[in-house]
Amino acid sequence: MIAHPDVEITAMQGEGVWIRLSAKVIRDGRDEARAAMLDACPELKGMYAVGDGVFEVLYFEDIDLVRWSFTAPPEVIV
Repeated sequence: MIAHPDVEITAMQGEGVWIRLSAKVIRDGRDEARAAMLDACPELKGMYAVGDGVFEVLYFEDIDLVRWSFTAPPEVIV
């Protein structure tokens, strides 16, 4: 995702209803962000550490989120 930051994620919400998120993935290279993520998800601490050269924090920017349905017009959420 870092090499190709334009992403789309689709998920079914129910029968005939789905959401599609389109966004750009941004890498947050700050150690403070890594530490905050490890604090928020302590189960990751057994696999990753701040400064290990492996653990990355990513976030979305330029988000488009649309709810689609076979029976209704698209609904722009974000």
